[in-house]
Amino acid sequence: RVSGLETGLSETVDALVGGGSAVAMMPSTMLHRLGIEPAERMHFRTEDGGRAELPVGYAHFSVEGAEGEAMVVFGPEDRCELGSNTLSDLLLEPDPAAQTLFPVMGLGLLPGVFLVGDDPFH
Repeated sequence: RVSGLETGLSETVDALVGGGSAVAMMPSTMLHRLGIEPAERMHFRTEDGGRAELPVGYAHFSVEGAEGEAMVVFGPEDRCELGSNTLSDLLLEPDPAAQTLFPVMGLGLLPGVFLVGDDPFH
């Protein structure tokens, strides 16, 4: 599901995963319908190797039980994709063999706990 942060309006979409994009891309008309407006314009590399400046905004995503806010590109009507950064933000990873998504453990450090070596702040 894709939802507007301000409006709470949402729609269910079937989205491509693992298409090589980093950021989610959804149809512009759907995003406007949900009350999502462009926050800025960013440069992206196109599939043919060119560059395009496209509007981006922020949406709430609900995917396989994971939820969170992520950047979304305003795209053409036939484009619904979840990018690798979107999945990472939701702590999900694709399993291409099973054609599904699975949750991954986020890495969080507790105060006073260090992964390697001594206290790096002293």
